[in-house]
Amino acid sequence: MSMRYCLILAMAILALSCGKKMTEQESISQIEQMEKDLFSKMEVPNDSLADVLITAYETFNMDYKDHELAPEFLFRAANLARSFNEFDRAMGHYQTILNQHTDYQNIIETKFMIAFMYDNDLKDKKKAEEVYKSIAAEYPEHIFGREASKRLETLHMTDQEMLDYFKRKNGLLPDSTEQVAQ
Repeated sequence: MSMRYCLILAMAILALSCGKKMTEQESISQIEQMEKDLFSKMEVPNDSLADVLITAYETFNMDYKDHELAPEFLFRAANLARSFNEFDRAMGHYQTILNQHTDYQNIIETKFMIAFMYDNDLKDKKKAEEVYKSIAAEYPEHIFGREASKRLETLHMTDQEMLDYFKRKNGLLPDSTEQVAQ
C-alpha cells in the first residue's frame, strides 16, 4: 500500500469519525492499522501519516482516558512526536501520562524520557538535572534510576571532558589520581 493511499485512508477514517464517535475497539483497530501502515516498510516513516497516527492516539486518550491502553498510546504518541522533532508535543504527552496515568507500567521510563528530552532535545541541563536526581533518588535499584545516576555524573561535562571520562572508565587513560602519584 502506498504512503499516499495510507494517508488518504487515514484522513478519510478520521473525517468520518468526526461525526460519530468510534467505539473503543474501532479506535484500537484503526490505530493498529495505521501503525502497521506506518511501520511496515523499511523506509523512513512518512511525517504526514505519523501526524495522523499521533492524532489518533491523542483522540483515543481524550475519548477513553480510563482505558488500559490510553497511557501506552500516549507514550507511543510522545515517542513518535519526539522522533519528528515535535518536542513540545512529545513533552506534553509525557507530562499527561504523569498527571493522568500514575499507575502506568512504564511510568519510570516516562520520567526518564522527560529528563532525557530536557537534556538532549531541549538543552535545559538544569531541568534535566532536577528530573534525573528525582529518578535516581526515587528508584535507585531500577535500571532507569541507575541510568539517571550515571547521567548525572556526565551531565555538565564538555565533549572533551566526557571523552576523557569514558577513556578513563575503559582504562584507555590513566586515572587522574594515578597521574598525581607519579
